Amino acid sequence: MADYGKLAPWWSDQVSGTRVAFYAGEATYKVGVPTQPAAWQDPAELSKHLTLDQGLNAAGNVYFSAKDVRNDVIGAMSRVVADHYQHPALTPEMPHLDRHVPPAPEFVRAPRGFRRRATDLGRRRNVVRDLPIRRYEKARHRRFRRRHVTIGDRAIP
Repeated sequence: MADYGKLAPWWSDQVSGTRVAFYAGEATYKVGVPTQPAAWQDPAELSKHLTLDQGLNAAGNVYFSAKDVRNDVIGAMSRVVADHYQHPALTPEMPHLDRHVPPAPEFVRAPRGFRRRATDLGRRRNVVRDLPIRRYEKARHRRFRRRHVTIGDRAIP
């Protein structure tokens, strides 16, 4: 298992001098889990990660997963908020991206006959209902040049 105190600086060094933004991944799913090392039993562990990240060129932090953030196991996220999030977060500047804002996603129905396989107590069933899909009528946005959205092997115009 990698030591965060060694891994985070290594990642920071890897992206230093590049156009890649370093967002440190925080394993909130490990907090308070008895099978994890002793450091993960300490409510201050995640806060220590963020303190370390402030000295690196980290653009921010990403927490895995949202349910673990919400559950606030052993009060670890409360500690992070108290220590590091006294003010609302601002959207980071990303000058390497163009300033064109993509259109808002729209909800569309899955095409007739489209099935996504899922297991629910051993039964297959159609679980696709409304899907958030971004449609791009023209290739205006340089990151999204397709005219159609593809789900599996079907294209949705």
